[in-house]
Amino acid sequence: PSAVDAPDADAPDDTTNEPDASVSRRHALRTAGVVAAGALAGGIATIATAGPAAAAGPGTFDGNPAVTATGTVVSWGDNTLGQTTPPATLGDIVAVSSQGNHTLALRENKDFNANHRPDTCDILDNPVLDRNSNGVLDVYDILLNPSLDCDGNMFIDQYEIVDNAVLDCNQNGRLDYCDIAQGTVDCNLNGIPDSCDTLTDPSLDCDFNGKIDTCDVAAGAIDDDADGRPDACEMAKGDLDLNGDVDTGDVSIVLLYIGEVDITFGDFDGNGIVDTGDISWLLLNFGEVTWP
Repeated sequence: PSAVDAPDADAPDDTTNEPDASVSRRHALRTAGVVAAGALAGGIATIATAGPAAAAGPGTFDGNPAVTATGTVVSWGDNTLGQTTPPATLGDIVAVSSQGNHTLALRENKDFNANHRPDTCDILDNPVLDRNSNGVLDVYDILLNPSLDCDGNMFIDQYEIVDNAVLDCNQNGRLDYCDIAQGTVDCNLNGIPDSCDTLTDPSLDCDFNGKIDTCDVAAGAIDDDADGRPDACEMAKGDLDLNGDVDTGDVSIVLLYIGEVDITFGDFDGNGIVDTGDISWLLLNFGEVTWP
């Protein structure tokens, strides 16, 4: 191992590990890329492993810092004032030093957007450039992890939704645009999942089959009156002549089928036969057909 931080200048020149209550010293040694910190004080020896390490800075009796290969800081020694406890978010460090009761760390000035200014300055001037507050420009976060921006507009999806909740109508944490791109049904092509359309306006799904009526019609459902709803929905509401109202015309149609069983219309009370009970049902629902 090679010495990174030498013993105290006034300490005896020896290489033994024998405890000595009269000597206080700290060492930092690199062995296969690992920084090991040694402290000997009051006859008690302590060892802390920091590695893998890139560099160790000059230290004092109070604190001894080192930079790891990943750009974080580790430190050992007296921590009375927190001088050997680096902030958890500290990163991108290239050099460290300590003196007395404090420790300094020098952060690399990155310029991912190539505007000839450190990104930290850009973020300080305009915090919206780092919405997740991780000290990295959002555009670079997206380059490293494209899944953060499923619609490819170089904004993190999570914060687009925070700013405009309607972009995630089903509140599943994904942009509706991306849900649709991944297979969620949007048969009317309005950029909103059909499930949200029908939840907002139930009249769009008259038969409650989970599909927008216009899409049912496009898929083959009969719509003789061309109103965008399957005729079966209107007939189920008593509008057998499809004129938008339950009226005497519908009563006349039911009278033609009195006594019929198991037919597809006219049995409004569901007893399996068209009878006077169905006439009474129509009379109770006279008037304009409403939805849903």
